Amino acid sequence: MKPQKADQAERPVRGLLALPSGEVPVGTRCVQLNIPDGDDYELLLMGVLDVLQHWNSYQRDPSHKAAEVATAWRNAFFGQTLFEVCMSFDLRIDPEDSCMLQKTTDGGATWQDVGSFRPCADAAAQDAIQDAIDDGTLGQRGQQGPGGYVPKQECRTYHVEMEGNERWLCPVPVSTGYSVKITNYTGGWSDGDLVEGLWFCPDGRKYFLGACGGEQPPEESDPLQSGHHMQLVARVGDDFGDPIADWWEIPDGKTLQPLYVQANDSVLTDNLGSVQFDIEICNYSQGWCYQWNLRDDNGGFYSQDGYGVWVDGEGWGPGGLNERTCDIQKDFGAVIAFDAARIYYDASGPGCGAGSAIIIGKMVDEEFQPFGEVGQLVEGTNNYWTNSGLATSSDNVVVYCNGASGQSVWFRLHDFILADVQGENPFGDDNCSY
Repeated sequence: MKPQKADQAERPVRGLLALPSGEVPVGTRCVQLNIPDGDDYELLLMGVLDVLQHWNSYQRDPSHKAAEVATAWRNAFFGQTLFEVCMSFDLRIDPEDSCMLQKTTDGGATWQDVGSFRPCADAAAQDAIQDAIDDGTLGQRGQQGPGGYVPKQECRTYHVEMEGNERWLCPVPVSTGYSVKITNYTGGWSDGDLVEGLWFCPDGRKYFLGACGGEQPPEESDPLQSGHHMQLVARVGDDFGDPIADWWEIPDGKTLQPLYVQANDSVLTDNLGSVQFDIEICNYSQGWCYQWNLRDDNGGFYSQDGYGVWVDGEGWGPGGLNERTCDIQKDFGAVIAFDAARIYYDASGPGCGAGSAIIIGKMVDEEFQPFGEVGQLVEGTNNYWTNSGLATSSDNVVVYCNGASGQSVWFRLHDFILADVQGENPFGDDNCSY
C-alpha cells in the first residue's frame, strides 16, 4: 500500500455551507437574537460564528467567492463585543406630564425621563392655531385678513368674536347670488342705554336671569326694521338683512361688495359686551370673474400717451411724462359685457388723499367715459377701488390714477378684475370672486 503524502494528510476537508447568491454585500445590518440560557450554549454559538469566517467552511468554489464571503463575515465581526447582556426596557408617557417620554429597565419599578415632546408640540400647536385663525375656523379678537374669494358652488365658514361697538368685515367679497347664514351664536351685549339697562342675546332676545327671553322689537332708528333690536345683522351697501332667522340672499345689483356684520343698532359706539358666532358664506352666483396679476406681467395694458410705466414684480405706476400720473388701457379685441371693475393698488406719500384720483372707465370714440364715481388714493397696501352695477359693455378698459397736484406720490396698480353677474367668462376659467 502506497504511503500517504504529508500534504495530502494535512489538507482541510471542505465544508458543506452553501455560498450565498448574488454580490457580496459591503455594509452590515444589526439583528437581535435570543439563545438558550447557558454558558456552553453561548460557546457553541461562538464556534459556529467562527466557522463562518473561514473560506474552507463553504462548498468548492472555482471563482474564489468563498474567500470573499468569509472576509465579509470577519469584517462584520471585527471590533465588536458579540455577546453582552441585552438591555430590555418598556416605554410610556409620563402620567403627570403628557409631553414626557419615559423608560423602565426593571419591569416598571422605576421610570427614567427619555425626552420631552413639548418643544415640537408647542410649535405644531402654534402653527395649527394660526392656520385656523387665517382660514376663519378659529375666532380671534380683531379683524381677519383678506380671504381671497369663494369659488362657485362652494362655501366658506368663519368663526367670529366681536365687541358690541364693532362692525366685522367679511374677509371675502360677495355678489348677487351669494347666501349668508349665522349659527352657533353665544354671548351678550347692551346698547349702552344706562336707564333701561337691558342686555341682549345675539338673536335679539333679552338676556335676563341667565337665559335668553322675549324678543325686543326694533327701535325706530335701527337699520333693519324687520328684525329685532340688537340682533346680529348683515349689511351689503345700503341693504341690511337677517342671517339668523334664515339664509339671507344678497340682493340684486351687487357685485364685488364688502359684507359687514354688526348689532341692529343705529349707534354702535356706546355698546357694551361681546358675542361669538359662525358665519357661512356660500357662492351660488351664475356670473363670472377674471383677475389679471399685474405684478407678473403688464396684463395686456399699455401706457396712454406715455403716462405710466410697468415695473416687473410691482405693477403699473407713475412715470414717463409725469411722475404723479399713470394712464393705462387694455383692448379686448371684442365687445365684452360686464357689471363690475376693480383695481387693487399700494400707495404712499403726501400725494394720496384729497386732490388725488383713481378712475376706471372706457374709451368711446376717442373720448374717455368713467364708469362711475371717482375715488381717491389711500395710503397702504392692497387697497382697491371698485365700480359696480355697471351693466355695460366695451371693447376696452382704462385705469387712470393721479397723485395730488404739487405733491410727491408713489403707487403701484398690481391687480385688475372684471366681473359680471351672468354669462360665461370670456377670458377663461374663473380665478376670483364676484
